[in-house]
Amino acid sequence: MSTAGSVYAADSARGAPSSSVGRKTSMATSADSLSARVMSEISVIGSLTLNSVVEFPDEECMVVRLSHDKALWAVGLSSGKIQFFTTESCTLVYSLDPPERKENETVTGLVFVPPDPSSQKTERQHLILACYATGQVRLWHYTGVANPLLWTLQVEALPQEGESHPQQQSEKSRQRGGKAKESENQQLLCLACSPDSQRFVVGGVGGEIRVYEFRRHNLINVCQSSYSVNRVDGHRNRVCALLYHPLGRQMPADYGHVFLSGGWDNTVQIWDDRRGHSLWVYFGPHVCGTDALDIDPLQNHILTSSWERHRALLQVWKFQDEAARGRVDLDEPGVQEDMLKGRPLGELQQDPLTAPSMGYVAQWLGDQYMLFAGSNANLLKIVDRGTLNMVASVSDLPKGVYSVAPLLPDSSDSRKPAKLSVCSGNRLYTFRFERK
Repeated sequence: MSTAGSVYAADSARGAPSSSVGRKTSMATSADSLSARVMSEISVIGSLTLNSVVEFPDEECMVVRLSHDKALWAVGLSSGKIQFFTTESCTLVYSLDPPERKENETVTGLVFVPPDPSSQKTERQHLILACYATGQVRLWHYTGVANPLLWTLQVEALPQEGESHPQQQSEKSRQRGGKAKESENQQLLCLACSPDSQRFVVGGVGGEIRVYEFRRHNLINVCQSSYSVNRVDGHRNRVCALLYHPLGRQMPADYGHVFLSGGWDNTVQIWDDRRGHSLWVYFGPHVCGTDALDIDPLQNHILTSSWERHRALLQVWKFQDEAARGRVDLDEPGVQEDMLKGRPLGELQQDPLTAPSMGYVAQWLGDQYMLFAGSNANLLKIVDRGTLNMVASVSDLPKGVYSVAPLLPDSSDSRKPAKLSVCSGNRLYTFRFERK
């Protein structure tokens, strides 16, 4: 099996077959050198322990995601590759290469497709969706099959006034090697998949959010601003984060079609993927990362981070249930003013004694902790959500943190350590977090 750059792992020297002693010695030397270099560079405080590091010599880690069975981490790279590592030992097990080498093939978004419980077919399992800066969406089967690429969708810029609407057009699609005509492509930055795996949404530089039917990947809706002077009901700049509500699987009637978005226009918005305009708007968060937006399903609280030095590291917002269920009319007198006056339930402020940090990541870690990570100060913080005291941190990273994928044990294993997979520059770090 090929390796992905240099790997340092706490248990990397165990279990190697005798025929690979020479190769193991060479890898161990490289791993020891990398581990020593990493530990001399970074500062780890509190109940975090560095488990492993994977270094990619000529590419950057852009996004990392955890599989639904918690067995794999998928890492999207600036080269367009997607690589899969075991959560147990951070061993590379699969690698998906783009079918064509294109300029700016960067993987900007990844989502493991929720398993379809009604289907016993293997092709409906082990699927991952990826979007790219080239404006493409690809569906992959990632468990080592001969033809892993199932389809490619080329997303194009919306037509100008007077041209036919995309819902009346067939977007360019390529099936296992078929060729699609290229036109003015839409740079994509994020995507999300509905809890029932029937739909997915993509967002990018244009500000609109497109909704696709999963099976045939047909465009079924465009969620966008009405550009009315009297109301805000959509994004007017790039969309950087998308997230379906986590309660959609347990409560499909209430949340199955509900998703959130965040972008450069300093708003976070609630949507129903069957409607054209947003249902509620939170003003303030300058969202610039695919992981800068999260929802706690227990408290129904939204967590955001902003890529601005003068803003709070983290902000907590109350999810607007009435709006999500279509019970709020944005045209009613006072509603737009209420949204403009909306304030977060709580904030984690910048540390005045250190360099300001610009957020790419905001994650809930169970019911006890919150996680922040970003650039400028190049750090990661874990904070007690009750006291807002920092309990652990990683600082002095060579690059900013773009993405984090937490692995939380089941509630029955509450004392078992959590794991974090962290994308920063050309490295993937994994840490163990001892929860108290």
